[in-house]
Amino acid sequence: MRGRLDHLENLLDSLVLRMEEKNEAEDKAGSRLFQTLMEKENQDLKRRVLQLEEKLQNSNVQMDNVKITVSKLLSTNQQLMARISVLENNNEMSKKKDINITFGRSIKNSYKSNEFVNKTHKSSKEKRLLTDVSTPTPPFAVGIAFSAYVSRFETDIAKDYTIKFDSIVTNVGNHYNPYSGIFIAPQHGVYVFTWNLYGGYICSEMIVNSNPVAAMLSEGKGASNVRSTTGVVVVKINHGDVVFVRTHPTENHIGNLFSYSSWRSSFNGWKIN
Repeated sequence: MRGRLDHLENLLDSLVLRMEEKNEAEDKAGSRLFQTLMEKENQDLKRRVLQLEEKLQNSNVQMDNVKITVSKLLSTNQQLMARISVLENNNEMSKKKDINITFGRSIKNSYKSNEFVNKTHKSSKEKRLLTDVSTPTPPFAVGIAFSAYVSRFETDIAKDYTIKFDSIVTNVGNHYNPYSGIFIAPQHGVYVFTWNLYGGYICSEMIVNSNPVAAMLSEGKGASNVRSTTGVVVVKINHGDVVFVRTHPTENHIGNLFSYSSWRSSFNGWKIN
């Protein structure tokens, strides 16, 4: 009887040991399965992150392409405006030339008429004094010069902002456009350009076509925070070149542009040769 009990105890111990080994094996298998699932999920997350980064990079490239396209369109628009202004100025010059030709013919005919009258009086031997015979003044030689200022007291500005000096003082030849702030050279030659700005901290440039030829810093200090700085440049330009003043395309500014009846923000230019 005792032997059978010992045998049963041994069987029971063996069964318990096998159960424990089985449970341990199942735990190890579950751990490996969990680890496999976590690794798979980690790989999936990495793949999704890479896809998002690729989409973001493509979006940035598309945005850069849009900016380049917009910049080209703005440049093309500016060139078209410049060409329109040149054509308008050429038309105006053609009209003035026709007027000068007509006026010159009138002067020539007047001279011939006076000569005929003198000969007639001389042949008839009439003693007569001709008075108040005046020589017509020749037409004024058309020059190239302009002067304009900002009429608004305060102008909101930004980076790469073309300043429009909208109130004209002088515009000989009508080559400066107060609506666009652009001067278009009607002739090749040497020109002088000056500009002065009242305001806070403003970096500005004088531009010929798309090239900066001069730069200036206007820095306001004191209670009113308004001071003036004047920039001057002598530059050789070609027929059809466009000249304008803009704020710096990358430098920051503090405050806005000011102009008042007692102190004007202005833009001036004239041809010297």
